Amino acid sequence: SAVLPYRDGKRWIPRAKIVNETDNAAVKIGAWAVYQMKGYQGAIYRTDDTIHATAILYNFDLDNPAYYGVYTYRTPNTPWTQQARYTLYSTSDSVTVTVDQSDLARKGWHKIGTVFLSAGSQTVVKLDNSRLESGKYLVADAVMLMLDRKLSPDVLVSEKEQNAVLNGFPGNSKL
Repeated sequence: SAVLPYRDGKRWIPRAKIVNETDNAAVKIGAWAVYQMKGYQGAIYRTDDTIHATAILYNFDLDNPAYYGVYTYRTPNTPWTQQARYTLYSTSDSVTVTVDQSDLARKGWHKIGTVFLSAGSQTVVKLDNSRLESGKYLVADAVMLMLDRKLSPDVLVSEKEQNAVLNGFPGNSKL
């Protein structure tokens, strides 16, 4: 594919932004317990509360207004819910996505949607227990945003940006 001349022959994509469930940018509401199962970084959180409102709000600070792919880190297990409700907030609206957290074939990072976001601090994802089945667990782990270059081709990223990588997920610097 062609590279625009003003990009000096480089295809820079900013490093994905990740909020782990233990970060200050992940605001917990209700009863969540640490569960010692390997997640993105360390253990994960889970809840089996179907009576009280329980949620985690994932907040991001973004440098550029653009379209972003939204990914969740999955640690599947059979007692997990098949009805995890994620709400993705864009600049102008929101969309709800249901994720089967028990699907053993879906481990690691998985895309759940694409949203347009303004620059600045904002809540981008909410995970809540509104669809949690009795006897199941809702689990929370990391959420990641990646700039969508196909939908936002004109966003410029400085070469000096310390968090820049060449095409790919965190830690992948191969073309």
